[in-house]
Amino acid sequence: MAKLITDEEASELGMRPFGKKHFVRVLIEQLEKGQRLYITRADFTWRKQNPNYFINPLMKTTSKKFSITETRTRNGWIVVRME
Repeated sequence: MAKLITDEEASELGMRPFGKKHFVRVLIEQLEKGQRLYITRADFTWRKQNPNYFINPLMKTTSKKFSITETRTRNGWIVVRME
């Protein structure tokens, strides 16, 4: 249901303009060598996709290398920047 909100409520929700990068993609791009990023399924809710959707094109266009694994409980992924 739509409702009017205050400026404080809007800042808590985290406004983001249309057409900008997904925040998970930004976090992956900012990883330094050896760093690990844990991504929950709640953060990445694209149907029938996983973070490889961002990682594969990034490895093709840059010299960065990543490794991605699913957690044992299948509630998310761990991305490691290799190079």
